[in-house]
Amino acid sequence: MEIHTRAKPNRIKNDDIAGFSDNTFWLLDGATQLVQPDHGLDAAWHVGSLDKAFREALCRTPDIALPLLARNAIADVASDFFRTSGLDVHSSQELRPFATLVLCRTTPKRDRLDYLVVCDSTLAVIGPDKEQVISDERINATNVLDHAYALLREGYGFTSEEYKAELRNVYEATFKRISRPDGFDVIGQDETIIDRAYTGS
Repeated sequence: MEIHTRAKPNRIKNDDIAGFSDNTFWLLDGATQLVQPDHGLDAAWHVGSLDKAFREALCRTPDIALPLLARNAIADVASDFFRTSGLDVHSSQELRPFATLVLCRTTPKRDRLDYLVVCDSTLAVIGPDKEQVISDERINATNVLDHAYALLREGYGFTSEEYKAELRNVYEATFKRISRPDGFDVIGQDETIIDRAYTGS
């Protein structure tokens, strides 16, 4: 079973995928690019390729450790991306797709949930006597979206030139902080970011 979120019904492709295989499940939230790259390997391609890599790996090895599952999938999809796009590892992040990730697994008795979270997608675990929310909010540390949200509150729409111009500023500021010590991590073409993922049980 494959679950797709679809916030904008006029879109033909979707950048977000939720999926599962047995007791392992995931959410991939692709970062929609302002300008579609000439190579065509956009966020929808990226999350679709990662989703497929997860499924294939879990068919081969259902109990593969979550960090290894994520690392291998990112490395395989990155290899496909660089080979097909003609770009290299030093190309601008604006030309490369990325996503956030929540990856989870329940134990056979369903008495424990193991998780791996990259970037600001949120895992909420609600039990009979407590709630836990896990997300890496470093992307929001500079409040870079504040002005964009203010424009929306003032009545400028998502398609307004004012909002688009501000979103361009947000993207440019965000690209400069990806995979930097003072920035945040995303699921892009570098599998080593999994070493810095939020993990736990």
